[in-house]
Amino acid sequence: MKSKLEVKNSIDYSKKIIVNKLESQQINIENIEKILLRTLPDKITLGELREEVKKRILRENAFEQIMNYLSLQFTFQISSSELEEITNNVMNEYKSSSISKETATKIAQKIIMKSLIFEYIANQNNITISEKEFEETLKKEKELAPPQIKDFFNDSNNERLKHMILEQKIVSFLLEKFNVEFNLK
Repeated sequence: MKSKLEVKNSIDYSKKIIVNKLESQQINIENIEKILLRTLPDKITLGELREEVKKRILRENAFEQIMNYLSLQFTFQISSSELEEITNNVMNEYKSSSISKETATKIAQKIIMKSLIFEYIANQNNITISEKEFEETLKKEKELAPPQIKDFFNDSNNERLKHMILEQKIVSFLLEKFNVEFNLK
């Protein structure tokens, strides 16, 4: 990446992260439901589906608060060319929802900051994906994938898939490392 981050404060993994309110857009809830219906056993009840959606929303909100804390521990030098490229990618991806350039730029900034933070976290904590781990995860994902996206799991996408798996591993690491408390009213 052309963009860089500089450590302002060391990360205090013992810090209590407090979630005061839950946020999730309806489209996100629908996407979670679709994924769960595709990947969970056929005999899932509506109650079990709702409980799993709730767990995912809690996880999402906890992760968001952790990222808010982490972003304050660094200063970022964001490359204008990188920002423009990712902004254009975001706008292309959200064409149907007619996203504004300003919103797309904010999303692009978050993407860049997250990538830099993840790279730092992975390096500091020796988080990697072994070839065996990659192969096992890939096999499992292929089995769960609907037929229309099975083609995505080919050799030309291996680097992208490794990156996605590494990101999942970093998210799990952060959620395990921080003490997250829900203070919902």
